[in-house]
Amino acid sequence: MVYYYSYFIVKPNQQVSDRYASYENPISDKILDSPENTIVVPEVGTHLLRRYHKVKKVIWWLSVDNYYKKKKEWSYRINTGFGLFAPILTDCHVMHLYQSYYAREHLRKLSIQPECQMELSDYLNHAFIENAYKEQSQIKQNRVLYNPKKGFEYTQQLMIAMVDLEWQPLQGMTPDQMSHVMQTSKLYIDFGEHPGKDRIPREAAISGCCILTGKRGAAKNEFDIPVPSQYKIDQGVMPLADVEKKIRFILNNYESCRQDFDTYRNKIRHEEEKFEHDTQRFLDWATT
Repeated sequence: MVYYYSYFIVKPNQQVSDRYASYENPISDKILDSPENTIVVPEVGTHLLRRYHKVKKVIWWLSVDNYYKKKKEWSYRINTGFGLFAPILTDCHVMHLYQSYYAREHLRKLSIQPECQMELSDYLNHAFIENAYKEQSQIKQNRVLYNPKKGFEYTQQLMIAMVDLEWQPLQGMTPDQMSHVMQTSKLYIDFGEHPGKDRIPREAAISGCCILTGKRGAAKNEFDIPVPSQYKIDQGVMPLADVEKKIRFILNNYESCRQDFDTYRNKIRHEEEKFEHDTQRFLDWATT
């Protein structure tokens, strides 16, 4: 793992966050430009690939929307020399890993050839998977969970309309704390952007919550958030009052509604197994 903070500068003596220390991943402050090596960068770091000429180059698309947001930032423009070191998305020698169906469709629109693509998603923290097997013994509250960093303006309108409900922002919590509050809540809502196969909706679903989203980004398709269509609303079309009714219906009919998410939960439970399979396929490619 190599940490960086600009186009040219690698962070020296960087320490791994405590949350990821269990992976025991070694850290380096240099990258050897050698044919035997493979460099993997996130989509917001594609400009870094211009610095290397011999390594195998890989872009891992974790957040499609964030890539285009990043391109608009002044720091990004400076670090890429205002286009001089532009991203090399369509270079035929670059492999693209996609974390979501949404990212896969984005690569198709960029005309990335199929042989230059591989699927590599992710999986949830074990705290959520292990706790999921005992969540049905928890007492569920008429509590609505939300991410205050996503779609809050719309969520705030709902909070004003339904002041009698308990609204819980998901912030400043450890994985165990998140797991507990999700296990004791009935509903998670997310009307913000979905730049990839987002983590929090999956954590909420596996913890026993019903899920209600908008149709932005990855939430629009039926693969990244595979839930029945009645749990995805078009915020620009459905009146706020109808969304309020839908929320109250879910809370009042939780036991029957939670069954609508069994397929989603089953898919989440097998994500680690699929990740290991896809990782091995990628390693086979990287070492040939």
